[in-house]
Amino acid sequence: MILDEKNRKNLVFLILQFFDEEGYQESLHLVEQDSGVYFDFSYFSNAILNGNWKDAEDYLSAFTSPDANTFSRKMFFDLFKWKFSEATDRGGGSESVNTFSKDLRRIPVLKDDSFDDLVEIS
Repeated sequence: MILDEKNRKNLVFLILQFFDEEGYQESLHLVEQDSGVYFDFSYFSNAILNGNWKDAEDYLSAFTSPDANTFSRKMFFDLFKWKFSEATDRGGGSESVNTFSKDLRRIPVLKDDSFDDLVEIS
């Protein structure tokens, strides 16, 4: 059976609902990422609040990339900034600066961007 886009999304939502109701949280978030149909901001926020930076970055990366648009670049920039801030609070010193600068290098800067635009609201 071949599903059209609307029916595919409806089926994915039903699967997500089932996983949520049955407590299959890991599977739930994997299907969210794989399908790209639903972004669970609560899951993403909790990953950040708990310092699970790799989980947060992997989850966000399943839906967008730093080079997709200005908003995506800003989201990745903020994620890396929070990661840096936590490392600094824990006394990371030069190690946190090196990590942050490596993360920043992964964010493309396009003609229409300026660094000030990225950090303006941050």
